[in-house]
This record gives sequence, structure tokens and C-alpha cells, in this order.
Amino acid sequence: MIAKLFRWLKAVSRWLVCEPAPVWLAVSPVIAAGVLAVYLLPFIFGITLEDSMRYSGLLLQFGGLATIAWEISQTRASFGRPNLATSVRQWIGRFPPYNRRLVTGSGHATMGHFTVSGQGYVWSTARPDSTVERRLEVLEKNLQELNERFVRAQKELEQQIRSQAEDIKREKEARASADDEIRAKLEATQTDGLHISSMGVVWFFIGITMSTIPSELAWLFG
Repeated sequence: MIAKLFRWLKAVSRWLVCEPAPVWLAVSPVIAAGVLAVYLLPFIFGITLEDSMRYSGLLLQFGGLATIAWEISQTRASFGRPNLATSVRQWIGRFPPYNRRLVTGSGHATMGHFTVSGQGYVWSTARPDSTVERRLEVLEKNLQELNERFVRAQKELEQQIRSQAEDIKREKEARASADDEIRAKLEATQTDGLHISSMGVVWFFIGITMSTIPSELAWLFG
């Protein structure tokens, strides 16, 4: 009975805390900003409640902008692009020096390996004064050679068709895999960061409200 109760309480806590975690992440800083504005800042720094509302709203606005910047950085990282900090460092590193040294260089190119293939065939001829038997023998050899050449050409053609079919199949599978990967990245970019963007919107909205009408809010909480 006690074990069943503990399992139920654990399930309730998971349902209450873990599943709506993005909601708690969005609400907790708002509550903290309210406590900071109403109680802590006026008590610690001796400022008015109106100024305290304005400063707390400014902090929430900074938090909303930080979530947007983080979401942009994550989107760039998911597509293999450098984040904002790396881009800034790379841009600073490309600053042209005043005393630029002239650098010369030389290059060379090498041809890759290539394969050349060829085939030969034998064609028999009979002399003008050959007998009929000799002519028939030569004709039989030439017909046999033609048949062998035809068989070889047919085998080569079938092999090329199979090879091209396999290449097309591999290319089709590679394209399908690339399309699935791009689709997964786009889906993750558009959906996985929604809770982060939502938090930024909530913080930014409440921060603008606190900074725009601090006197009204101070009168409400005063």
C-alpha cells in the first residue's frame, strides 16, 4: 500500500513538474522579477517602487533578447554554421593589418589515375585460289568469332545496365536520406525551440509592460 502511494506521488510530481517544465521556466523569472521589483530592490537600494519596476522590466527584456539570440545560435549550429560568438571572432580575425606582407606561392596540378580498356578480334580470310572446303572453314571461323563477339557485347551491356541501375538506386537512397535529414532539421528548428521562443516572448512582453507603465504598477502594488 505504501509502495503504491509512493509510486503515485512520484507520477504526480513528474506530471506536475517535468511535463510542464517550459511553463515553469517561463513563469519563474517573472515571479522572481516581481519579487525583486516589489521587495528586494526598494529594500536594498532604497529606490522608489516605480524605478524598481522599470529596472526589473529591463532585466526581463534582456532575458527575452538572450533567449532569441540563443535560439538563433542553435538554429545555425543545427545546420553546421558557426554560432554568433564564433562568427564575431572570425570577423575580428579577418581585420586587415596595416603592414601587410606580400605572400607569393606556386602551385602544381597532377592528373589522377585513369584506365584505358580495349578489345581486339580476329578475322580470317581465304586466298583467292582456296578450295571450297577452305572457304567454308574460314566462313565457319568468322561466324564463330562473330557469335563470341556478340555474346561478349551482350554480357558487357547487361553488366553496364546492372551497374547503372545500382548507381541510380544508391543515388536515390542517398537523396532520400538527405531529404529526411533536411526535413528532420527543419522540423527540429521550427518545433524544438518553440518553448524557448515562447519564454522570450513572455519575458519581453512583461518586461516592456513593467518598463512602460511603472507608475501604474507601483500604484497597484503600493
